[in-house]
Amino acid sequence: MKLRELSQELEKAYEMFYNSIDEETGEIDLEAKKQLEEIKIAWNEKVIALAEFIKRIRGDIETYKVEIDRLVKIKKSLENKEAFLKNVLDENMRARNLTKFDDITCKISYRKSERVEIEDLDKLPEEFLKAVTTISADKIAIKDALKQGLKVDGAVLVESDNIQIK
Repeated sequence: MKLRELSQELEKAYEMFYNSIDEETGEIDLEAKKQLEEIKIAWNEKVIALAEFIKRIRGDIETYKVEIDRLVKIKKSLENKEAFLKNVLDENMRARNLTKFDDITCKISYRKSERVEIEDLDKLPEEFLKAVTTISADKIAIKDALKQGLKVDGAVLVESDNIQIK
């Protein structure tokens, strides 16, 4: 049974239990009490299982994060090695005035390309400039202002309960 279903069953069991108490004598219906306890146990077990599963997922996330960081470092190292070796090859090809090299396993050649190098950004005409502006809210400053009782149009301080699983 799913946790949502168990929660609904638990609510029904509580209602049944409280409705079964004799108002005059205070006598408790033992069958209703037994059913309530069984559902509470099942609900608790389901909650524990979900919390443990979430903790395992959190551990997997951390494991993957560490592995991703490791792989990013390896990738960067390989990119640096590739750039270094391409530079060595380029220098040696140019030193021998070679523009092509053909073999069964590889072909090396040069191709023409163009790129613009900006020597002085301040000297460029206005028509060749573009402005990039990013506007974002300073949430830390806004939070501090709101906590001090100041009114900040367009922002409110919202308190929420965040579930924690340890």
